[in-house]
Amino acid sequence: MEKEKGLFDKYTVIKNETGQPIDNFAFILVPEKDPAAVAALQAYAKATDNSALANDLEVYLDSLCGSCRQRRLQLERD
Repeated sequence: MEKEKGLFDKYTVIKNETGQPIDNFAFILVPEKDPAAVAALQAYAKATDNSALANDLEVYLDSLCGSCRQRRLQLERD
């Protein structure tokens, strides 16, 4: 079993407009692989004042829900 690493620099985030790495801290979520990421996005959608972003996140999470269920079923079979 691989030892958990905790918080570390795994990704470099590049700003599309400039092609340069961002100066601030960024936390990358991969909800297709991480149930905690799904929960974090759900909480963010509820907490943000940006209604367009909240709606986009909810639509994304709804579309992801089916594939999450399929992945859980596959894991249960394995």
